[in-house]
Amino acid sequence: MIRSAELEEVTGLIRYELARQFRSAFGTSPYRYSLMRRLDGARAELGRNESLADVALAAGFADQAHLSRMFKHAFGITPALPRARSESDVASVSADNIEPIPGHGRARLAVAQRG
Repeated sequence: MIRSAELEEVTGLIRYELARQFRSAFGTSPYRYSLMRRLDGARAELGRNESLADVALAAGFADQAHLSRMFKHAFGITPALPRARSESDVASVSADNIEPIPGHGRARLAVAQRG
């Protein structure tokens, strides 16, 4: 993980100017960008048989609860839901069909019907 102080040193910009230019280039704050990349990494790991606590620590979160709060805020569901393997014929939920809704901090869940 890159710290803002490192970016400031490399670019020669002060924190506020760096944040303005970053937002202009990427459409979001440096913190939000970093958080979403960490959540994307955690989401990718959910399909593996690791515990949620291990996934959280590997993605740079303090603990499983921290990951769960941030994941739910960003995607609208808990990280346990994509891991669940539904036995019913109604729907299949996986980490691959969750995507953030731009600008809303929530996600839409594409639910695939079994046929």
